[in-house]
Amino acid sequence: MELCLSTFVGPEWTTERLVAAAQRWEFRGLEFRCDARQAHGAEPYIEPYEQKRLRGLLQDNDTEAVGLATSLELAHPHVTEHLATRLELAGNLGARGLRLFVGDRPRTMTAYEYEQVLVDRLRFAATLADSYNVEVWLETHPPCATGADLAALIGQAQARNVGVVWDLVETARAGEDPPATLGHLRGLLRLVRLHDAVFTADGVLPTPLGDGQAPVEQVLTTLAGHDANTYLCAQWIGPLYHRDPDAALETFRKRLTALCDRLSLRV
Repeated sequence: MELCLSTFVGPEWTTERLVAAAQRWEFRGLEFRCDARQAHGAEPYIEPYEQKRLRGLLQDNDTEAVGLATSLELAHPHVTEHLATRLELAGNLGARGLRLFVGDRPRTMTAYEYEQVLVDRLRFAATLADSYNVEVWLETHPPCATGADLAALIGQAQARNVGVVWDLVETARAGEDPPATLGHLRGLLRLVRLHDAVFTADGVLPTPLGDGQAPVEQVLTTLAGHDANTYLCAQWIGPLYHRDPDAALETFRKRLTALCDRLSLRV
């Protein structure tokens, strides 16, 4: 497995600065968060030549565009209107996947209608993504917070060109243990969000790796020997973790190295 860095780590950093940080702390690639007013500039509204310039910058520095993370939801009535521009951006960056959420069931929709809408839109998104040489990646996030949830949806849709992003915090909060998650996602897992948090009644509070309640050690042990094409992605929301992105990255890298040494793992 390889390490990558979510641009959430330094939302005020340019792509040049993110690439420099990835190289310094030995991350193989970047996951770009778009539609979030971050400073990297990889957004669907920039011209195609600028999108390709960013791809060239990454290639020149041997840094991969691992994925493009959006907030688009399959359940949203207008999701299909926004897919093409973001898939084009992902393709122009050379990204492997476009991250989507499932989204909550609208109050006006029955459970059966909701299920059929998700299946139809997932098939549509996967077919469209194929024309851009990009995969659709669904993330474990409420209301489909477990590997079992997403495996069932993908299986029902019988959609090719679909992968999964495993947020270990969300699966833990949903009560699914890491071996079960990986069992459901074999052949589908593309990226694992490697972060930690304290679970509260209101949600989660991000913490440095090892200081929270997420099953980080068990996830790493479960993933040992897994497909090398799966990325471990460092992510946190900066102000809730550390106000200095460089210091946060140093802390993350040192803690991950120490953890892997203790578990006799190599990442």
